[in-house]
Amino acid sequence: MPLYQDVDSVLPLAEVELTTQRGHGSGGQNQNKVESAVRVVHKPTGISVFINGRDQYRNKQLALEILQARVATEKRQAAHEAQQLLKFEQLGFGSRSGKIRTYNFINSIVTDHRTGQKTHRVAEIMKGRFELLK
Repeated sequence: MPLYQDVDSVLPLAEVELTTQRGHGSGGQNQNKVESAVRVVHKPTGISVFINGRDQYRNKQLALEILQARVATEKRQAAHEAQQLLKFEQLGFGSRSGKIRTYNFINSIVTDHRTGQKTHRVAEIMKGRFELLK
């Protein structure tokens, strides 16, 4: 199974749509005249962040930081889910119904549950001679 690779958290600006607009809420004339509110949208995922403050420059910085964190979280979560799916495909349920062989060393019997074959040649099976169970 491949090792988990951490995703890089650098957000290219080509994937970001940045718009400014007038703010809402209290603030009087400043809110009504100055476009200090910032909306940032990540185009591939559709994640958006809206910051409404007095300083447009600081709002842009803050919105990009938050957007970068949200996109990185989503990428990490998707990578984790893919890793878990791969792990599940390899391990199965881990229950007794998923077993292939039973090795009973006390009675010297090996049972292959796929073919239904049994053999008393435990030492040879342990050396890798699985053709004895076919």
